Amino acid sequence: MDLVGRPPTPDEIVTFDALPESERARAMSQTYLKSAAFNSVLSEHLWRWFEIPFPSEDQRHTENRDSRLRAALADFAASHRSAADLIGSAFSPGVGGELVRRFTDPRDRAEFAGRAFLGVSIGCARCHNHPLDRWSQSQHLQFSAFFTDVDRPRVGSGAMMSGEFYLPGDGKHVEPVLLPMGRKIEIDQKEPRSEHLRTFFTEGNREQIARNLANRVFGVLTGRFLVDAEDDHRLSNPAVHEPVLEALTTHLLENDMRLRPLFELITTSQFYAASGVPPDDGSLTLTGDPAWRYLARREPRALSPRQFHRAVEGVLGVTVVAEEFPESPLAGELHLLNSGQWQRALAEPGNQVDVIFDFESDPAQQLHQLYELVLSRPPRPEEVSEFLPLLQDAGSPGRAAGRDLAFALLASREFSSIR
Repeated sequence: MDLVGRPPTPDEIVTFDALPESERARAMSQTYLKSAAFNSVLSEHLWRWFEIPFPSEDQRHTENRDSRLRAALADFAASHRSAADLIGSAFSPGVGGELVRRFTDPRDRAEFAGRAFLGVSIGCARCHNHPLDRWSQSQHLQFSAFFTDVDRPRVGSGAMMSGEFYLPGDGKHVEPVLLPMGRKIEIDQKEPRSEHLRTFFTEGNREQIARNLANRVFGVLTGRFLVDAEDDHRLSNPAVHEPVLEALTTHLLENDMRLRPLFELITTSQFYAASGVPPDDGSLTLTGDPAWRYLARREPRALSPRQFHRAVEGVLGVTVVAEEFPESPLAGELHLLNSGQWQRALAEPGNQVDVIFDFESDPAQQLHQLYELVLSRPPRPEEVSEFLPLLQDAGSPGRAAGRDLAFALLASREFSSIR
């Protein structure tokens, strides 16, 4: 689900089971990381991280630009390039530069670059000084002055987008000064401001970029960020486990800030392998904690509407034209049960649920294959006793009963969460 956006296929389960236990996770992770499906999943992470609207969210006047940006990020996701190259391209005249240029106010540009590239929020200093904030208003404005369009002619007094930056209200000129953070880098004052920014981010703050990306990748794979909120890295908001974030940051830097090795490291770790399902109390006696209250385990993660849609398409093997899915968990469940669109998807010709009932006549095998297709596991004894009679009574080919049971499994908490 995390790497290719769908449950494993029955064939992949067979492959997984055939591998030595010590090799399973790494072998499957490496296979998925080479797939076009992973490129698509990573693209969507990049859209969110860099605040690009999804196609359904495009405004009419921005859809061409947003489409270019999504395509550029998809190209990056399919490559093995360094994330530093991607961020460096945001200060170029090409498509990558539109990441920053789409904001018209230099202050908006500076704030976006801070939170998206560094995971640092500077917006609180925009209007006035805060006694406990790291940044002053003057630093915010001086940094923003680097984000003006130096080649655009100044129009009128107090112009915001000319080569110089003037304070709103009194029209005073602001000298551009980089934020005092990261490693000190010698900057050639003869170079354009875009080069100063590229150097500031990709060289002076390379470690902070890696820290920001490591935190974001950890968050999408586990459901919890080490630094939360992910765009608010500051001394007074430390990581919940600093050694883990430091190790992930170091790994990313050692791999030239390429994201795939970091995805592989996390998805093959013991931490990632922890289950969200409470253990059977009878399986082990833990002295001092018989109720299992203190045993660390992962929290189940509910699928987002987009993840759920992709997962259903992966299971059924057909394209599902879905309505907008509510973000609220309760509204989402009601929509799933009552909208009828998922039942219509199960009626699409050639879907993989129908294939089971067209080619397998034994109800016991039908039930087993249906559970493996949807939930990636065989049915439990109590599930066999409950549902096998349903399929036996349905007769052959039993499509209608199979679709009903498949819908019930798709609507279950087990399918709609990562445990």
